[in-house]
Amino acid sequence: MTEFTEGINTYRIIPIIMKKENADIFLKELLEKKNAEKPITREELVRLTLCPLMGGEIGIKQRLQIACEITRGETAVTKEEIQKREAVIYAMADKFLEGLDMEEFVEGMKMTRLGEMLVKEGEIKGKQEGMNEKETEIIKNLLGVLDDEILMERLHVSKERLEEVKAQK
Repeated sequence: MTEFTEGINTYRIIPIIMKKENADIFLKELLEKKNAEKPITREELVRLTLCPLMGGEIGIKQRLQIACEITRGETAVTKEEIQKREAVIYAMADKFLEGLDMEEFVEGMKMTRLGEMLVKEGEIKGKQEGMNEKETEIIKNLLGVLDDEILMERLHVSKERLEEVKAQK
């Protein structure tokens, strides 16, 4: 089916079969281009993100790793564009890889701009959780020692936060 009508709208679909393209040849061409320090076009980057859908002998995990390597440090497009491509590559990995293969891929992704952002976000979230745990511990230790008004004033916590900690106790 290449056309679908719903009410007054008609949707036309142009199927694109990626399996007919050879990822091995395409990746080799892009690696050669990158090694020759020639810029990679936006169109090539789009095709690169779809390399897991292509045919070829190279395994999907290796295709995705090569795609990350090619994308990393590319200067022909904006940093935001690179981050978008990395996000699509990660989504493809999440779709096609499992278990140890996915873990190994994620480890390699940590070197990308997207990976750095995710690690930094995780560190910030971890610090915040640690601070919340410490705050909770302090409040629990002072409950019954200080009245609620003084506790809120001295520790700069809201009434809601105080009630939340009391409910945990």
